[in-house]
Amino acid sequence: MRYLLLAFLIGCGHGTQMAVIPPNDSNTMCCNRLDAASDALKKFERYCVAASYLGSRYADSRVQGAVKEALSICKYVFGTK
Repeated sequence: MRYLLLAFLIGCGHGTQMAVIPPNDSNTMCCNRLDAASDALKKFERYCVAASYLGSRYADSRVQGAVKEALSICKYVFGTK
């Protein structure tokens, strides 16, 4: 009985092997994706700062309408709405 249990445990351990993902590939893919996302958000942050600057600088109704729309998009993207 002991040998049967031992054979069963040893056989099951060798029957399934875990897939090994090379750490360099997965880490670089993840870091590249995060770097691209943060670069895009930095560019978009500049757009939002420019829109708020234009809103404070110019009192024209057309400019204010465009600024209001731009800032609502910024609030949506950054999750502050």
